[in-house]
Amino acid sequence: MLFLNCVLNLGGILSFVVAAPSVTKLADGDVAELVVFRAYSDFRYPGGKFWLEIQYQDDQISIEFCRVFQDMLFIQEQISNNVDFVDITPQEMYNYLEDCNRTSSHLDHHDSFLRRFYAMFTGDILYFAVVPGTKWCGAGTSARHYEDLGENWPVDMCCRTHDHSLPGEYILANSTSSEFNITNTEVYTMTRCDKDLELRKCLEKETSLAARITESIYFNILGAKCFQRTKPARCAQFRSSFGRQRCTKYELDDDGPLSWQIFDPDWLLQ
Repeated sequence: MLFLNCVLNLGGILSFVVAAPSVTKLADGDVAELVVFRAYSDFRYPGGKFWLEIQYQDDQISIEFCRVFQDMLFIQEQISNNVDFVDITPQEMYNYLEDCNRTSSHLDHHDSFLRRFYAMFTGDILYFAVVPGTKWCGAGTSARHYEDLGENWPVDMCCRTHDHSLPGEYILANSTSSEFNITNTEVYTMTRCDKDLELRKCLEKETSLAARITESIYFNILGAKCFQRTKPARCAQFRSSFGRQRCTKYELDDDGPLSWQIFDPDWLLQ
């Protein structure tokens, strides 16, 4: 038998949670314990890269078990399959992760060190999590709060600033912005080109391996697109990069009107 509970979460978010009694065989007179599972994600917010599943005890407060996912393909699949989850901000996610860390013996990280490095060298960026030595760089974040930085903190600060772009400086993954009249069909949050340029210049100032890895992942392997308000642009030169066609040279129509457009990362170098 399944139970449908209506729960008011942080920020006044109303969610429906499916709860099921334990399948453990009960002795006569025993009562089945109600187990509540709930999923959370901050994926739709800048800097948000977690999918968190929590199993609560029957009081719906005490944590029984946590599962943390930083696999962007997995998160995208859950969202595409309309899996019920609570949409929360990165700060709210940090709070939940902090709660889970207090029950560390029951915390299950679905992330593999070797898998991340294999993904990095094979170019499978969507499986790559956090760049070694950082907590904010890569497709995931391990920071627990805003001031939490890795040992390569100068590089981490570059990524943290970029992750915390303000409203009007980004378009969420798989969404349309009425402000810019642009649809972001990518699986990552797209930021304004001037914000990406700030990230690139910040990383170029650093000489560490973490800076070079981050720069290569974001601008070469992922080839993160950006958007900017310019005169009408057309691609004048292409190249193949990691199995995709990428524009390396744009030409502008100086007589045309200004409009918001999407560009490949080489636009930043023009």
